[in-house]
Amino acid sequence: MHYIFSLARIFPFWALPLAFVLAELGVYFRRRNSSSQFVCWGMVAFLGILTICWFIFRGDLNSDYWIKSFER
Repeated sequence: MHYIFSLARIFPFWALPLAFVLAELGVYFRRRNSSSQFVCWGMVAFLGILTICWFIFRGDLNSDYWIKSFER
């Protein structure tokens, strides 16, 4: 459970770099005309929206409470 708390607390610091890597993969798959590009772009959009929500709903202050509420 400690790892989940840590991942939720520092979410933007690992989600944004992951989104950049997925964006690069999306560009690569687009050049290859592969349908995998849509999965990559979808994940980039999903992580971007979650990161924006994390800042709007003050995840730095509330992330521990969120994880504890999912635990019950």
